[in-house]
Amino acid sequence: MVRWTRTPSAPLGNQMEVALEDRPKILVVENDADISKLICSLLEQVGYNVSTAYDGESALIAAENETPDLAFGRAGCFAL
Repeated sequence: MVRWTRTPSAPLGNQMEVALEDRPKILVVENDADISKLICSLLEQVGYNVSTAYDGESALIAAENETPDLAFGRAGCFAL
């Protein structure tokens, strides 16, 4: 289940004036660094606050510390 805790105040493509901490947070879990960089770059361009994890264990730690609004990745990255 995806649950957004805050709604952006402007369309995502026009959030230059929105503080980074006020943007929706997305945790990207991807073990391929190049793919991770590409996904993060695209999400940041449209106004999201993005963090990354490269495996299931680091994803759990990041999710606990950063409380993202959304976390996603490939199923193979979540093996613990």
